[in-house]
Amino acid sequence: MEQIIAPTGNFRRIVSFFVHRQAPLVPIGTAIQQWMTMMAWLPYRMARLTLMREDFVPQMARVDEMYLGTSSFPAIVAGVHVGMGVMCAMIAWKRSDTASLALLSIGALADVVSIGALQAIVGVSAPYLVLWTTAASSVLWIGVFSTLFSAAGAAALRSEKVMNTAATPIIVFGLTLAVATATLQRWSFAKHPAGPGSHPELRPDIQKAYGLLHDRLKRDGATPVMHLEGFSDIALGFYLELEKDRIDVRSPASDRSLLVGARPDDKAAKPLHLWIGSAASPHRLAKCTEVVARSGDLVVLGAAQTPATCN
Repeated sequence: MEQIIAPTGNFRRIVSFFVHRQAPLVPIGTAIQQWMTMMAWLPYRMARLTLMREDFVPQMARVDEMYLGTSSFPAIVAGVHVGMGVMCAMIAWKRSDTASLALLSIGALADVVSIGALQAIVGVSAPYLVLWTTAASSVLWIGVFSTLFSAAGAAALRSEKVMNTAATPIIVFGLTLAVATATLQRWSFAKHPAGPGSHPELRPDIQKAYGLLHDRLKRDGATPVMHLEGFSDIALGFYLELEKDRIDVRSPASDRSLLVGARPDDKAAKPLHLWIGSAASPHRLAKCTEVVARSGDLVVLGAAQTPATCN
């Protein structure tokens, strides 16, 4: 309800984006090609046994320009996706399997919404923008498996001999699949114990700079206002650490769409606006900013007001 009635709520932003947009829509053919390429990336890597050799940030989660599949494999995967959806919808309709039919319907709608959303991307279509469509489209596969297992279960229940014969293999298969999935996930976490967004290579500098900032805030009694401009990953981490340390951290209006539940910076007692920069993600000094903390390549800049209002 808050998002619906708020002047800057997400619903108003979405409506404004489509009603007042100036950028042209991406051609429908390009959007479908992007959707097919993304749908095929996981099956392709599984079929080629190359999934384990992916970097921690795989190609399909990167920020460079989205490439389109050059082989027929994406079209085959898309054909199987649509074909299985239609076939299972007919089976579910015939069996009056309303649960599976609902999942299939939502999955089909998700596919349509995904392609429509890909048409609405402004600027370069990067893989990480297209990646989320696989989650929406997977709902259809949940409906496919629901239909097939429901039909198979009903058929098995009609034969006591089949049930007695199939029960043990089904249980063994399910347990093996669960153990294998958990093992693969544990292996992945062991290989990559820290996410790239946390920048483990900067850990000593992050800890020292945060400690200096924390001491400054306690000494001055200032209210931090964290801006995500500059080194946004570290700025977000600092924001969460300040929250965890029960410091009244605020956020400017421009960043509150990324910080759900953040408190506004207006009426903050003795505000100290903060930005974090590095050589890779610099944030320049303005007339009213000062260095609040520095460690190695990391620098925390602060100001009693935003640079736009500097005198």
